[in-house]
Amino acid sequence: MVRASQRPSPRAASLRRARVAAARLRCEQAYSQHEQHLLPITYGPKRLPARMLGPVGAPAVILVQEWWGAADIDAHAARLASHGYRVLVPDLYGGKAEGRSVLWAKLVMLFMPTSGSIRAIADAAAHLKAEGAPKVGIVGMCYGAVL
Repeated sequence: MVRASQRPSPRAASLRRARVAAARLRCEQAYSQHEQHLLPITYGPKRLPARMLGPVGAPAVILVQEWWGAADIDAHAARLASHGYRVLVPDLYGGKAEGRSVLWAKLVMLFMPTSGSIRAIADAAAHLKAEGAPKVGIVGMCYGAVL
């Protein structure tokens, strides 16, 4: 239970809501600016599907998906790209969860070996390095953070 002394003041709560709304707006604006640059690609020896945006040769970020798939993180990718990064969003489910139900995505995740996902991420890093990225980082969302 939260004590009254631990609750933020109404002013602090209002400021936090304003900061969250501003961050959301910046993210949406970045996505709309980079929307036309979301390029579907395949990479690695298994020709895995992914989407990529940002300048070639820039420092790169691998943005790893949520547990229900990679479709809903494009705005995050666009925000990173707006800061000058090359962003690769691998589809670790190989397109098997795209456009399907949440239950289907959960089943794909549960029966997919983690080693395959880690190999796909390593292949993504190798692809970005081969493109000329001086450095490659990784950010995971939900399922991606576990990996």
